[in-house]
Amino acid sequence: RYDDADAFVAFMTHGQPPRPSNMRTIVAINEGRVPSAEDRPTAPEFAPDEVADRLAAGAIALDVRPWERFEAGHVPESIHVAATSASFEQYVGWIVPEDGPLIVVADSARAALDATRKLAFVGLDLRVIGHVTIEAWQGAGRAVRSTPPVPVEELRDRLDRDVRVLDVRERDEFEAGHIPGARHMNFKHLPGELRALPFETDETLAVVCAGGLRSAIACSVLRRAGYHDARNVDGGMDAWSRAGLPTATP
Repeated sequence: RYDDADAFVAFMTHGQPPRPSNMRTIVAINEGRVPSAEDRPTAPEFAPDEVADRLAAGAIALDVRPWERFEAGHVPESIHVAATSASFEQYVGWIVPEDGPLIVVADSARAALDATRKLAFVGLDLRVIGHVTIEAWQGAGRAVRSTPPVPVEELRDRLDRDVRVLDVRERDEFEAGHIPGARHMNFKHLPGELRALPFETDETLAVVCAGGLRSAIACSVLRRAGYHDARNVDGGMDAWSRAGLPTATP
């Protein structure tokens, strides 16, 4: 179809999504330049004081617990991806910053190690330096943050007053029907495109996906970026539709 190389390249690369932040590591593993740990990764336990020092020095807290436990109380500025998700390691690869060691936050040492082993499939175990349990963190008197979800009925009542809506699903999902007035940005694009969001950091943001998993991840990214009242829509668009609430299309 193409005699011109530049036209061929433009055709082949049109519409490509952004690269996952750990893409270079994945390629290096595939090429044999970086060994894959697979069943050998480790995540030694850190004392809360050491965790706090390492976070202050640039480490990233990755909370792998279920969303309900994360929203009840988490290490400030944690990034959240539930290890129970079938796409856990892929989502972490999209969301975590490209640089910086990772400290896994889990309910137990076993859960932290299981999550680290999953991360080995995409080479992210190489960045895990240790773990801490939320019980140990709180037991040491360290602060936690929590934000309750937004029920769809509350969101309906506040739509025209003091809540903005961010839909983080895929574009085709958004175009099939979304909450009236919602703005769209795929959750995978958030880390690299936060400046494009038309919101102020002190606004209340209701973040929505289909059922609540992707929006939970997005909420943690937004809070880490300073959107302190980013709240997950409880049950997502599934709950919105079940309640018979109106949707819009572009």
